[in-house]
Amino acid sequence: MNPVTVYFLHDESNTQAQITEFLKPFYQLITENLTFSFVGLKTKEIYAQIDARLEATPFDFLLIQHDGQLELFDAQKRRIRIDFDNDKINYNRKVIAKDPFLRAIGQNRKNVLDVSAGLAIDSIFLSQHGHNVTAVERNPLLYTLLSHAKERSEYLKKRNVDFKFADAKMFVQSISRDDFDCIYFDPMFPDKVKSALPKQEMVLFRQLVGGDADAADLLDTLMKTGSRIVVKRPAYAEPIGFKPTNAFESKLLRFDIYENYK
Repeated sequence: MNPVTVYFLHDESNTQAQITEFLKPFYQLITENLTFSFVGLKTKEIYAQIDARLEATPFDFLLIQHDGQLELFDAQKRRIRIDFDNDKINYNRKVIAKDPFLRAIGQNRKNVLDVSAGLAIDSIFLSQHGHNVTAVERNPLLYTLLSHAKERSEYLKKRNVDFKFADAKMFVQSISRDDFDCIYFDPMFPDKVKSALPKQEMVLFRQLVGGDADAADLLDTLMKTGSRIVVKRPAYAEPIGFKPTNAFESKLLRFDIYENYK
């Protein structure tokens, strides 16, 4: 398998070196100092900058650090940017009556482990409703985006959310039963369910995280902790592995609950 190539186009911020050193072990990394500002550039001008670098040095992903922001593109110019403060659609969602997600987690379960952080949409939602959330992400690029966004966020200074870079299975095996009141797992599922992400952003997200082929194996590990496990599924889909002890459901989603397994 050929190594994944990441082109890192960056300004001279104090986090540039930290990002470079973190990503080096995982990717074939190409770095370039940014000599112009992205502020005010039209979409076609940004695409022209991407095409120029693709032609000179083919890459799988382009990470651009500019003007305090961090954005990720693939070679087809699909983009992901995490902004906890200004993206109100994803990170300031309104609660519906008897929200099935919150009911599945349980309001009295304050310390929640999210083993599939992704873009942290669900982690932030839980933190808005009084939960202390530790969110684990195993993809280095996604973790970089999460960490950078949290560092710049004023909003998250009021929330208790901690991001960890780790393999979920290994992280769970390292904790004790009393560390968390609930463990939340959101494995990737088919496009049949409408995503919170725009279609093009979802394609890029899938490129990064894959199809979660190890979901059943991870669930088996989670159940050995003795904690309440909540698994997010499409409403039409079968449970992963074992039959849940309970579930809360909306029109599109179901939250399967596993308790008292060992």
